[in-house]
Amino acid sequence: MTSKTSRTTLVSQLLLGLFLLVTVASSPVFAIKGYRPPDALYKEIPPAQAAVMASPNSADAHFELAMVYAYTGYIEEGWEELKRVNELNANYAAIAVPKYEALTKSDPTNWKYKFKLAFGYYFQDQKEKGQTQFQLILDQDPNNIWAMGFLAFLKGESGDIPTAISLTKKALTIEPHAPALHFLLGTAYIKKGDYLAGGGEMMSYLSNRTRQRRLPEMKHPKALAVPTKSAQSAN
Repeated sequence: MTSKTSRTTLVSQLLLGLFLLVTVASSPVFAIKGYRPPDALYKEIPPAQAAVMASPNSADAHFELAMVYAYTGYIEEGWEELKRVNELNANYAAIAVPKYEALTKSDPTNWKYKFKLAFGYYFQDQKEKGQTQFQLILDQDPNNIWAMGFLAFLKGESGDIPTAISLTKKALTIEPHAPALHFLLGTAYIKKGDYLAGGGEMMSYLSNRTRQRRLPEMKHPKALAVPTKSAQSAN
């Protein structure tokens, strides 16, 4: 069998597996459990959404919503909000980092400050500092799956694929239905060259994504005004 035929067969098997997983996941007969963020965190989403609706050109509001999405497991939505932050203020990290450095210093027990600071460092390309903040969160709470997941993400970006895989697997033992963790693990496997394991995790990502607790409905503004440089500096 040629390598081309082998790849074709593998892709066919993966697609068939994906179809079966999604079919089973969506069937009321099986009613497989989906990921649900803790209620205390999930309740933070509507007010953060409302802040964006009230001030659609506020980089602060979009950043805060992105962070709430990130630590409730709505990673794709979180990245979309971070894109909006960048559109509104490409240098927003220069605002976020000193802000959350000060807040972390004043209240070192508040893990959300460290979480937001880690993202600020990431966008300043200070990824080791970002890793440190996520690790500090895990020192406080070893079961914080999103600190674990984003630490794994940064490890993977730095080329430490074995640690990225190990951390993500550990997070999945705590919350096996979190779709973003399956996506992260699949990406790490693919980077490692294990395409079969990577494809399997991507299937798990898609099937779990269909069962994830839905976000509160939010209609984004159809168009955001293009901010001026002076507005960006003030924001």
